[in-house]
Amino acid sequence: MLNDMEIVRSYYVALDAGNLDKASQFLSDDFRMFETATGWVGKNQALEMLSLIKTALPDLKHALSNIRSEGGIVMLTAQAGGRHNGPLDLPNLGMGLGIVPATGRMVIFPPDQYEFTVAHGKITTERNVTPITPYSGVAGFLKAVGVTEQ
Repeated sequence: MLNDMEIVRSYYVALDAGNLDKASQFLSDDFRMFETATGWVGKNQALEMLSLIKTALPDLKHALSNIRSEGGIVMLTAQAGGRHNGPLDLPNLGMGLGIVPATGRMVIFPPDQYEFTVAHGKITTERNVTPITPYSGVAGFLKAVGVTEQ
């Protein structure tokens, strides 16, 4: 059986491989994700958001560091990057700016701090606890590919 840190690492390995079916196996049925731009979302909405991001950045990879676990909470730093080689469907991410066509630009996100709650071998919550900056989240991604919000 995997320990809490191995569960979270395996989740990221599945995400980076684009295997959202495998990634979903690490999430509890009542999984909830908190992102600074969207607030709390459930498992299906979180997986849909991840699918849209992987479509826009098919080679998206995460570098994990500072991984530690304490009392069912896994804390880590994740830095992601990939090339914007696919369309970014903003309306389905809850933004009305339309679909952003691929730009071919390399996008490297600033490091984010995450906390995962793990219980009974499944991730129950994922929280991005990084303070919001102009370069984080979807707003940061849009700036990186040359789109300005209107």
